[in-house]
Amino acid sequence: MADKINFVKIGISKCVISRMPAIQMQTRFKPVRLIRAIQMPLMLAAKVEKTAHGILVNRRSVRHAFDEWFNASPDEAIKVVRMAIGRTTS
Repeated sequence: MADKINFVKIGISKCVISRMPAIQMQTRFKPVRLIRAIQMPLMLAAKVEKTAHGILVNRRSVRHAFDEWFNASPDEAIKVVRMAIGRTTS
């Protein structure tokens, strides 16, 4: 039995659905699922993304060529993004 893979991508997009095919191409793990999308102004989204990436910096995936993939569960990623929202809006 294969080990459970927990890789998540934390990023921003103006249209997540149209971005999904490109995201799928970034990883060899198939299929890619959208776990959570949060709508917010672009400037705030960029700050939240940067903060979330900073929180997870030591869990950056070495299996992906892109910096937005992390070795974390979906639940962990959601908690980190919520934490990042709190830090950038307070």
